[in-house]
Amino acid sequence: MYKAGFSRHISWLSSLCDHLKNGSIPYSCRTVYEGRNKVIACKTDSEEVNIKIFRKPGILKSIIYGWLRPTKARRSFNHSLRLLDAGIATPQPLAFIDVYSPLHTLGRSYYVSEQLGDEWKEIRYMEERPDYRAMVEALGKWVAGVHLKGVLVKDLSPGNILFRITPQGYEFCMVDVNRMGFDCRDRRRQLYRAGWLMNSEESSADFARHYAQAAEIPEQEAVDIVLNSYRRLQRRARRKHFL
Repeated sequence: MYKAGFSRHISWLSSLCDHLKNGSIPYSCRTVYEGRNKVIACKTDSEEVNIKIFRKPGILKSIIYGWLRPTKARRSFNHSLRLLDAGIATPQPLAFIDVYSPLHTLGRSYYVSEQLGDEWKEIRYMEERPDYRAMVEALGKWVAGVHLKGVLVKDLSPGNILFRITPQGYEFCMVDVNRMGFDCRDRRRQLYRAGWLMNSEESSADFARHYAQAAEIPEQEAVDIVLNSYRRLQRRARRKHFL
């Protein structure tokens, strides 16, 4: 048993989803990311698409996702549509497929989206770039704009924001969007998540100042929120490493 959703109906996409629900991939593919979840890029009949294969959940979570909560794949699909409607760049969602057992517990879950070109890079380690000053200013303005639209990005990390440089300047795109909230007007709650973004207190403060200017909020308030978040995350990381 399975459930699926499509943003558009084309023959190769239906064929791909038929194979995914049976646990196979019919097209040549390459691994984009291998971690807790796996991401592959598959060459279809007409284009290359991105498939995120979510880890099979344990017994408790398989029941929760089977009966109580939308799956990560379904959330990724729905959140992407909402982001695009709000004018926030994210890869075009194509489909999601959730595979269930006869007892309606979740097995495998897949999210299919547009595969972005190689010109898109992670913002990770931007502090080492020669254009860091211009880039952190652009990032601060962009994140402030996302928050202004009521979006709460619960996983606001450097691996989940991509950028490319165009004649008009820096362009940003959000990926891995299953952990999000909408219609959020709590600026402090939104901004607190930015503690993940940068790699030092200095760069975190730089980001916060540009964010504050774009969001028209007190600069020191923004810096305090972001640094508090950054320091807490560093303490957590050190404790985890020690243990």
